[in-house]
Amino acid sequence: MEQNIDALAEEIEEYDLIQSIPGIGHKIAATILSEIGEVDRFDHPKKLVAFAGIDPSL
Repeated sequence: MEQNIDALAEEIEEYDLIQSIPGIGHKIAATILSEIGEVDRFDHPKKLVAFAGIDPSL
């Protein structure tokens, strides 16, 4: 199953980009991509940040 996940993830162009972040390896990159889905559905980076819940607010 892990080989299938790796093979599918490698077909996505953002896979290598996400792995360029320090601390993000193969498994975490694949997990992030599976949770986000199509990145193109977010028309602004702030919308992706809000979707991920990593935008600190008061």
